[in-house]
Amino acid sequence: MQKIEEKYIERTSDGFAWTLRRAYRAAYGFGEKFDSVDQKGKLVRALVREKCFYQGEYTYLSMPYECSKAAVHQFTRSLAVTWAKYNINVNCIAPGYMDTEMNTALTDPSNPRFAEISKRIPAHRWGNGDDMKGVTVFLASHASAYVNGAVIPVDGGYLVK
Repeated sequence: MQKIEEKYIERTSDGFAWTLRRAYRAAYGFGEKFDSVDQKGKLVRALVREKCFYQGEYTYLSMPYECSKAAVHQFTRSLAVTWAKYNINVNCIAPGYMDTEMNTALTDPSNPRFAEISKRIPAHRWGNGDDMKGVTVFLASHASAYVNGAVIPVDGGYLVK
């Protein structure tokens, strides 16, 4: 087993706390706008890399990141239960591998990880912003009035393969 250096423990625990603080502040900033049960609302949040809380990366450096995403997943479910009495639905979108500026290095065809990841996606392509629109509109609309506490993967089928 590798010896975990103190600097990694501090860096990863800071990242874990940062992710949860952001989720908490954003949710409660939204929730403060609703002061009676006569109002209705929808809180839709997006996680980064849904794979992390379903499968894990299997390295000690990524464990805190994965755990923070799993915590946001559970936070979504807990808020859904707590805020249902206020007519607020709380759901989460879990994007898979997306072709974004943040992933420029990964989407470079000369990167061996690009072929490895792409091969596993049944849709045979990485997602993009347009792929997120439909589920976002659905979760923000009346069509999802009875959907509460869900974490919906948008990943081209990555998780089912």
